[in-house]
Amino acid sequence: MDLGDITAVVRPRNHWEAIDLGCLMVRRWWKPLYMGWLTIAAPLFITLYVVLHEHPVIAMLIFWWLKPAYERLPLLIVSQALFGAVPRTRDAVREYFGRLPYQLFQALTIRRWVPTRSFDQPVTQLEALGGPERKRRLELLRRTAGSPAFWLTMVCVHVEMFLTLGALVLIFELIPSEIDVDWWSLIIAQDTRALDWLSNFVYFWAITLVGPIYAVGGFSLYINRRIELEGWDIELEFRRLARRVGGRSTHIAMLVCLALACAPAELLAESSKDKTSSKMLIEEVMSGPEFNHESVSRVPKALRDWLEEEDEATSVSSSPDWVVGMFRAIAQSVEFVLWVLVISGVIWSIYRYRGWIAQFIDRKRGVDEVGERPSVMFGLDVSPHALGPHPIRSAEELWVRAQHREALSVLYRAALIALMDRYQCRLSESDTEGQCVARVRRDAPTEAADRFSRLTTLWQNVAYAHRIPSQESFREVCRTWSTDLTTHS
Repeated sequence: MDLGDITAVVRPRNHWEAIDLGCLMVRRWWKPLYMGWLTIAAPLFITLYVVLHEHPVIAMLIFWWLKPAYERLPLLIVSQALFGAVPRTRDAVREYFGRLPYQLFQALTIRRWVPTRSFDQPVTQLEALGGPERKRRLELLRRTAGSPAFWLTMVCVHVEMFLTLGALVLIFELIPSEIDVDWWSLIIAQDTRALDWLSNFVYFWAITLVGPIYAVGGFSLYINRRIELEGWDIELEFRRLARRVGGRSTHIAMLVCLALACAPAELLAESSKDKTSSKMLIEEVMSGPEFNHESVSRVPKALRDWLEEEDEATSVSSSPDWVVGMFRAIAQSVEFVLWVLVISGVIWSIYRYRGWIAQFIDRKRGVDEVGERPSVMFGLDVSPHALGPHPIRSAEELWVRAQHREALSVLYRAALIALMDRYQCRLSESDTEGQCVARVRRDAPTEAADRFSRLTTLWQNVAYAHRIPSQESFREVCRTWSTDLTTHS
């Protein structure tokens, strides 16, 4: 990204002016933006129509839920066009599908309801941040731009709704008055698929019209916030001054430094006041009326008596039954919503910390289930003295005699024994090869776990698939395990 190639005037704007700039960018590059949007969204809409023809509501719900995926393409196009490189639709779509899987699951689940989605998306897509870094970055950007990004979402949602309802009303108004349509019977009829698909078609075009504006508006807010934080306008102004001054900049800088060095001390710094005068000045300021404002607020007697009422049963019994029923229904609804939030929070916490929970359960199970050290695993003798003092030499001799399975068996058994001796890996007689790899990754260093995983793959290929590895692969395994197995012997 070269700031010298930017095609917009770089200066700090207020947030609504930044959104207007986004609308201007949509007007300028409307063709690649809308062509790219239709290239992605139209085939999906047609596919949903064909597959879920009998269920139009479900089809529209799926299409609506996938909106964050469509919005990534306009963001990709405008982020390149703003810096002077308007991509072709074909190239943009190809690059879009290459970047689409990045954090797509989070965008369609836990981030789907975030009201600042268009403002947050550049951090994920352009800066490629995730986890705590993304959170800290968004906290910084949202300090002044979070509210405008929220209202941008609200406005676009209502514009989509107004366009949809307005287009449907226009269609119905174009029906000649001579045709008598029983709208009530049409609405409550059992088979309303035609009317539902008409609504879906109208809503598809409403989303298509508003979607690029929403994505580019959030991107414009994001760019304006970066201009404020990083001083892009100042940097560009310094570049212009450097080009204007040219070779004279060095001489001017030297003259400025010489003038500052010769200046008297009174011009460079102001004498500081002593601590006593500073303390007196602070006390004088703090004693002023600005810091000693008092206000008195009064509560109406009826409200105060109601707040201080102790006998709740009397107040409830004196209320009409319909009021009591209404409040009881509201309380039950609130209770249901709270339970849904609690259950959702528990499910989200389990999903968020699933790795830690699985590691804890696996560790607990390893302590409880894994008892004494096994002597036989997968039918192989892994007792401490099952092999000779030089297992690598034995494996190489077997390999030379074309006994490849036996050679890898010796290496695999020696590796298991070394891992249990050197790193105290807790293995069980009932473990499979895959479970052994998982336990070794838990107990042994990463380098040893990776080497054991590669050796396990070679052993499984020979033992079960009868695929003999190459001479180079076998030599590499012997070389990488030479230190551990020699130490073990």
